Amino acid sequence: MLKTDRLKRGEIMGKTVFFITSVSLFLINLCLADGDVENAIDKAMADLKARLKSGDVSLPQGTTVALVAIKRGEKRDGDAEMKTSAELWKVAEEFNFTLLDRGFVDERLKELDMSASDLVNPKSAPKIGGFLGAFYLLVGEITKKGKERKLSFTLLETETGAVRWSKLVKWYPHKVPLISAGLSLMLPGGGQMMNESPGKSLLFLGFATGLAAAALLYHSRYADAHDKYLRATNIDDINRYYDESRRPYKLRNLFLGLYLLCAAISSAEAYDEARWCEAQRRRIELSTSPEGETKINLRGNW
Repeated sequence: MLKTDRLKRGEIMGKTVFFITSVSLFLINLCLADGDVENAIDKAMADLKARLKSGDVSLPQGTTVALVAIKRGEKRDGDAEMKTSAELWKVAEEFNFTLLDRGFVDERLKELDMSASDLVNPKSAPKIGGFLGAFYLLVGEITKKGKERKLSFTLLETETGAVRWSKLVKWYPHKVPLISAGLSLMLPGGGQMMNESPGKSLLFLGFATGLAAAALLYHSRYADAHDKYLRATNIDDINRYYDESRRPYKLRNLFLGLYLLCAAISSAEAYDEARWCEAQRRRIELSTSPEGETKINLRGNW
C-alpha cells in the first residue's frame, strides 16, 4: 500500500513537472512570434506611399517593379517577403505601376542560383533586373544586434543601380515584464529565453535543473526511509529509520529552498530585463528625412 502511494506521488509529480514545462515552452514560443517585423514592413510601405504622394519618389506609370528578396541572416525570409509583396501590391494599384508576380520572380531567381547576400547587393541590380525584365528592384534585409532589430528597404534602378528610395526601421521586440517574470517562476530561465537572452537562460535553467534533481534524489531517499519507519514495529527499528530519514529530509528541503530562490532570482532578473527592453522600445520614435535616412527622436534621457 505504501509503495503504491509512493508511486502515485511520483506519477503526480512527474505529470505536474511535464505540465509546467509544456505550458512554459508554449508561452515562450507564443511570445517569441515576430509580429514586430510585420509592423516594421507596414511602416516602411506607409513611408513609400507618402514619398510617392509627395513626389519625393517618382515611378513612371506602368513601370515594372520586382520584389527580389528580404535577407535575414544568410537566408531569405519567406514570411517577410510574402507580407511585403501583399502590401506592395496595394501601393502598385494606387500609383499605377506593375509589380511582378511573386511566383514568377521566385521561379526566375532559382535559375540564377544566387545567394541571399548577392540578391540584395545593389551591384547585382543590373543583372537581376535584366533577367526579370524589371526597371526597379526592391530588396530588404532584417538584422539583429543585441535586442535591437533593423529592417532596411532599398528601391534600386536596374540600369544604374542608383537608390531611388530607402527606409530603415529600428525597433526593440515587445516584451511583457509580468509574463517574463511568471515564466521564470514556473521554469527558471524561461523568462530569459522569452527575453532572448540564451546565455542567461541556460545558466538559470542548468542551475535549477541540478537543484531540482538533487531535491528529487533526496526526496526519494527520504520517502524510502520514511516508509520503513512507518512499517517498523520494533522500537529500535523505529528510532533507527527515523534517524535515517532526517538527513535526506533536511537536504531535500535545502535543495528545494535553493531551487525556489533560483526561481525568484530568475524571475526578478527577467522582469527587469523585459522592463528595460520595453523602455527602449517606447523611447525610440522613427521619422524619415526627405533623403531617406532614418532619424531617431528620443523622449527623455537616453
